[in-house]
Amino acid sequence: KLGALNHALLTVRNIQSRGLQCAGIILNNMDAAADTATTTNRSILEDLLEVPVLFEIEKDQHELALGIA
Repeated sequence: KLGALNHALLTVRNIQSRGLQCAGIILNNMDAAADTATTTNRSILEDLLEVPVLFEIEKDQHELALGIA
């Protein structure tokens, strides 16, 4: 929600400024109701960063489908 983009951008840039590599970002949607931020944050981050958005975790989600055999 509010501040998620700024927080993600600053965090990734800080990681990179220290010579480290960020493997990816995981977004957590804490509210079941979709709002503008919830529906656009992923695509905005994908456009602004060269770091993959790995997952979006929804409210009350307890498992991830990793696709690992």
